[in-house]
Amino acid sequence: MEERGLAPKFDTTFENARPSKTHMALLELQRVGILKFLVSQNVDGLHVRSGFPRDKLAELHGNMFVEECVKCGKQYVRDAIVGSMGLKPTGRLCDASKARGLRACRGKLIDTILDWEDSLPDRDLSLADDACRKADLSVTLGTSLQIKPSGNLPLLTKRKGGKLVIVNLQATKHDRQADLRIHGYVDEVMTKLMKQLGLEIPEWTGPAVVESSELVKAGCRERKLCGPS
Repeated sequence: MEERGLAPKFDTTFENARPSKTHMALLELQRVGILKFLVSQNVDGLHVRSGFPRDKLAELHGNMFVEECVKCGKQYVRDAIVGSMGLKPTGRLCDASKARGLRACRGKLIDTILDWEDSLPDRDLSLADDACRKADLSVTLGTSLQIKPSGNLPLLTKRKGGKLVIVNLQATKHDRQADLRIHGYVDEVMTKLMKQLGLEIPEWTGPAVVESSELVKAGCRERKLCGPS
């Protein structure tokens, strides 16, 4: 459609979109300790809404459901898209305070969606860079690896002696660097992988936020999403 100059058509809203089998498989792989860190270029928020722990996730291009305080940096994950794009004010203020009884921060909240000229968020890029350097295996799923610097992150694993697996329908710019290339649908590949590993893909029971991977290990109930205030 892009080649013909047509805009893509969507049959659902961001709020009604459901995590795919791949989203849920990645969640289970993290839970059992196989997947150490996840780097995402998607802005649809489905990794967070699937319950994937945020401390093991870098969202390099932002999240439609997240707004951030320009003053203290606190992030809020909402149950609806925040209503702006391009790191612009959402019209809400930060209600965080350093301690009970102290005044709220009241800093302006902005969306986290990058515009084309915006730099990647320092925290997420640093975490992604570090994870790729430490990994013994990087697996890329459903990306052409064209966008820089995100698309070059898996090469850091190769440079440190690790392996690279690329799963994508079409060829990618780093196919020659890959130790294994799989040209197929990501959901089908992940379903077969989970079966081979003897792992079940969990059912999605609704959107929720997990801030820490330690909560997943402890079996604690995740925090439900909050609406804009």
